[in-house]
Amino acid sequence: MHGLSIAAIILASIGHLWFSWEVWQREELIWALLLFFVPFPLLGVYIWYHAGWDSCYRNPAIVYFTGYGLGVLSGAV
Repeated sequence: MHGLSIAAIILASIGHLWFSWEVWQREELIWALLLFFVPFPLLGVYIWYHAGWDSCYRNPAIVYFTGYGLGVLSGAV
């Protein structure tokens, strides 16, 4: 479980930064700042929904949500 926790933290961190960066590049700055400072996965879902499920967010969102999912499974989050 220790390895799973480390993988969860790494994936969540990379996904968090990557997803925030993509939102900042394509959407409004306020959404990127909210996503960056409020690490809440439902906020990420809402921002992706607000963007019309744009496919450019698919890869960062998968990494972001996979990190949180592994964190929940391992108890790291």
